[in-house]
Amino acid sequence: GRVDDLMLEGFQDILSRPWFQRAWILQDAFNARAAVLHCGSKAVSSKTMIRASELLPDKIDPLSQQVLDLMPGSRKDDQAASKFQLYDLLQRFQHAKATDQRDKIYALLGMVDFGYSKSMILPDYSMSQKDLMRAVIANLCFCESSSVPEPPYDTIDEFLANLDPIDNDI
Repeated sequence: GRVDDLMLEGFQDILSRPWFQRAWILQDAFNARAAVLHCGSKAVSSKTMIRASELLPDKIDPLSQQVLDLMPGSRKDDQAASKFQLYDLLQRFQHAKATDQRDKIYALLGMVDFGYSKSMILPDYSMSQKDLMRAVIANLCFCESSSVPEPPYDTIDEFLANLDPIDNDI
């Protein structure tokens, strides 16, 4: 009915706000043990937001859904906040917004399992986009940065847009 439509509209409005699109929100959502979302004078637990989103299949922006999937109370909790592979994160969150393109990578680092990698990546704003891409490629191919040729892309956005999709669920 009309009330359901209004609730759906309101919910979609909240989930489409810029906050859900920002790269640095991802680490906060991932690392939180509990989360309460505030909007004006109202507040709701992340668990309630997640449950509500499950009633709206296919009506939520994919990036907002990914943010909800990282929050406490989501499926991720069953995995005890296990860390992810860098490639998976780069692929999933390539459309996150950041003022500095390098933050599209730096904002993910706290969620990465660097287990067997030879090249750990640390935020370094003296590094050019090309050098950061080279470090990411080195990490993905388990090699040293020095052995990675010049990336064929000029920007991190281009680089992310050209990653092949992978099909496993987060």
